Amino acid sequence: MYRFILLFFITSVSFLFGLVYINRFYVYPTINETKYLNSFFNNQSVRSKDDLIKIQNLVYEKIKHVNINNGRIDIIKNINSNSGYCFDRSLILQKYLLLKGFKIRPVYLFYNGYNNKTKWYHFFYKNVKSHNIFEFYYQGEWYVMYTNDKMIGLIKLDQYFFNNHQVPSSALYVRYLFSRNGYFIKPNLFPDIYFFN
Repeated sequence: MYRFILLFFITSVSFLFGLVYINRFYVYPTINETKYLNSFFNNQSVRSKDDLIKIQNLVYEKIKHVNINNGRIDIIKNINSNSGYCFDRSLILQKYLLLKGFKIRPVYLFYNGYNNKTKWYHFFYKNVKSHNIFEFYYQGEWYVMYTNDKMIGLIKLDQYFFNNHQVPSSALYVRYLFSRNGYFIKPNLFPDIYFFN
């Protein structure tokens, strides 16, 4: 029995590390995506707080909150059509910050409606409401990158719930998770878990 538990644990951990490695590969921008990102952002340098706010505002203004039925996220289609949801905007910004040498980690927010208390088990509900943001590492701290509101300053995740109208303050989150269904980033069927920190 002990050997079975040990084997199961080692297999599970190996699988998780493999999954993270594969997801990191697919999240890091390709050569073609790099060209589109540099063109979209006009090769904007990202060195200051103002630069971070500028690129976020650009995505918020240019990528309209409209579904283009991509299936898997395709940032080139999003950029060409100037449309996408929070997860599309999030991945565009994540990829650009990765190009600029930033550390990032996705944050999956979920909640049980606006007037209901959210419990951890709601994560497993089929119709749970969700929102996608991410954190980036800047000057020794982790800050939230908005995806559906225009940023005017930098805030941390604990402040996000009280300064944001996209999700209720009762929402819960899972760091390092982009999507629980695994549909958006290859390989399919497994949660989109990754980090660059």
